This record gives sequence, structure tokens and C-alpha cells, in this order.
Amino acid sequence: MKIILPFLFLLCSSVAMSQIVIGSVLDESDNPLIGVSVYNTNSKKGAISDLKGNFTLQIIPGDYLKMSYVGKETLIYKIPANKLDTLYKLFILKDNTSEITEFTVTSKRIRKISGEKDEYILDYLVQLDGNMVVLKKYKRDYYLSLEGIDTVYLQKKIDYPSPKKLMEDCYGNIQLICKDSVRQYWIDKNIQCLYTYSHKAFEDFLEPLIYCDESSVIAKNFVNHNKRFLLSLKEKGKPLTVVYETWDKEAEKVAAGWYNQIIAHYHFTCGSQNIITDGMWDGNVISLQTDGKSNQFISWYLKVKARELNIQSFSDSKGLVVFDLQKDSIVTVSKKGKLINSVTTDIKKINLSTKITQDKLLNKYYSYQADKSWLYLYEINPKTGKTNQVLKLKEVTFVKNVKVHNGWVYFVRAKKNGFQKLYRVKL
Repeated sequence: MKIILPFLFLLCSSVAMSQIVIGSVLDESDNPLIGVSVYNTNSKKGAISDLKGNFTLQIIPGDYLKMSYVGKETLIYKIPANKLDTLYKLFILKDNTSEITEFTVTSKRIRKISGEKDEYILDYLVQLDGNMVVLKKYKRDYYLSLEGIDTVYLQKKIDYPSPKKLMEDCYGNIQLICKDSVRQYWIDKNIQCLYTYSHKAFEDFLEPLIYCDESSVIAKNFVNHNKRFLLSLKEKGKPLTVVYETWDKEAEKVAAGWYNQIIAHYHFTCGSQNIITDGMWDGNVISLQTDGKSNQFISWYLKVKARELNIQSFSDSKGLVVFDLQKDSIVTVSKKGKLINSVTTDIKKINLSTKITQDKLLNKYYSYQADKSWLYLYEINPKTGKTNQVLKLKEVTFVKNVKVHNGWVYFVRAKKNGFQKLYRVKL
């Protein structure tokens, strides 16, 4: 007993000194930071901040907490002497204002996460829980699967003609775009098709929606031959209002000129049966072909119309973010249609061909550029318009379909045998 009692005394003393810290991690604008790594350097235990920036960790006085986050200065905090059982503390992580660090990642750190030897990855969606919905082709058959890292949970053969890509709508539903139609899928204990739409119904009513709740809907539309962009709000019991609009006036005039040429030429050459005046025209200019000249007019018009304005819009927890690359600006709008912020972008790294991807979990935005052997990734600050290079990926070929989720960069890459696989690398 003489040996055991001192041990029990020390154990009880240690337990008595043990505390809990409940912390909240914010940025300099008082926004919660999600996914901050909090590490107790003494106990070697850690925690990750949640969607509200909160974390809980066991501590004792004298411990050091190390908090790290991409793009922020690392914070070291010493736990003071405190007789309370629970310590409540607010932490502010400052932006890392030092010289931009270029992260060069070699192919040795890239990890293949989906795609067996003879599979061809067509498209994928990364879910909030980190699992992936993958559209793939094996020989002549198509499959839709729910996968984790190196794990296939569910897989279903797709019998519809030529499935092309996946889309997650504003309700969180998965849409499969096929050659003949669009199909909505539900994935739970199995993979099942719930609804089927025509392409026109999908493009007119579902695809434009970027936010929807019980009382309001916000939708995006390209009009006037795809040369004018509208962001519109429809609230319950109120008329439709345009909350943001941008356009390319010169391209609009050119497209309208070719369109009018097609109509005029058709009236001149159509003969006695005129589907326009008879009310039988469906609006498709291809159906107005009458001779070689009309075919030339239609071809030129379709080429102009095919070039949509590079306007990309997203919804997050704070509002709607519109990347107006036509005007080199970023506009933030509240979910009630009020303008919050408008800034000019860094035009050296953002241009009319730039693609934007959103990390939905962390509310971050990235632009990327890829060529035959490099992938550059830049983080964009919607409040300031500034960009910061966070990744330069070398020794990879034909990278495409880049997405970011929870600090991981996902992309599809073609192998030498022609099959496309899905990879990811940590920022």
C-alpha cells in the first residue's frame, strides 16, 4: 500500500488539474474558420474546428496549443493557470502576409483514388462527407458509383445512352446529364433514378437555380444570344427583380446582326410555306436552312452564340458570389438580393478563359490553369479580389476537371494507355 498510495495521489492530482478548453477560431474579419488544426504540443492530442469554427480539447495549465491553417499565420497559445474546469477562449488567426510561398508538388505525392486498370473516369462529384459520386466507363458499359478512398460502396450500371457528366443542383440533388435527357439520382442504401427531364426543361428551370429556400429563388440566365448575364431574385408574393446584370454590347450587336440576317434570308427564300409566320417555328435557327448561304449565316451565328460570357456564380453560407470575368470583378450579393461587395480582380492571374472552382466545405474559391505538364492553382479572396498561388503541380500530363474539397485538390488525368483516373493531392 505504501507504493500504491503515492501513485494514486499523483493520479488524482493530475485529474484535478485537467481542464477543457472550448475555443472559437475566427479570421480578422470575424468569420469562423473551418478545419483549423489545433494541436496540444504537450499531450500530443489535437482537434479540428467545426463549421462554426469551434473546437474542444483537454488541457492542463502550462500546455501549448498550436493552431495552423492554410494562408494564416500559425498561432501558439500557452494555457494559463486557471482554477475553472472549463476555459472559454476566442482565437484570431491573421493572414500570412509574408512573401507568397510556391508549393511544388511532384507526382510522387499524388494519390490515385478512383479508377481500376481498364476504367475510364468521365466525371465525379465530391460530397460534403468526403465520399465521391463517380461516373465511369468500363469497356462499353457505363456505371454510377459511390466511393470512398480506394473503396467502392455502391455501383449501378447505367443503361441510358451516352451519359456525359454529373451536376449537383442547388437542392443538393445529383443530376446525370445524358445524350437524350437528364436524370435525377438519389443515393442512400442503393442508387436509384427518381426523375427524368428533357434537356430543355432542365436548362430552362433547374440548371439556372443557384439558391432556393421556402420564400425566395435566385437564378442565373444568359440572354440576348448569350451575351447578357442576369442574376434574378423571385420572392414569394413579389415581382421578379434583377439584382445583377452584365453584358458584352459589341458581341451582342454582332450576334443580333447574324440572327437578323438568318431571319431575313429565310423570309426571302422560304417560298409559300413560312414556319415563322405560320407559328410553327420552335426557335431553332437550324430549322431555317434553305440554301448554302443560309447555312453559312447559321454557322457564323452559332459560333458567336456558343461563346458565353465568362460569368461564374456560386452560393455559400454568406451569400452569392459572382465572378464577372468580363469586367474583371467579383460581386457578392446577399440571399435577399442586396449588393454586399464589389472588387476588381487581379487581372494578371484571372482572364476570360479562367475556370473557378469552389471548396464548399471551407467556403473558399480557386482559379486554375492547366497545360500539358503543369497545373497552377490560385486561391481567390472574394472580399479583396487578390489571388494567392497555393499549388504548382508538375510532372503531370493532361490534367482536367479540377475540384477542391476540404483542402484537397482533385483532378482527372489520362494515363498512357488512354484510360482516365481520378487523383488528389493535399494543399
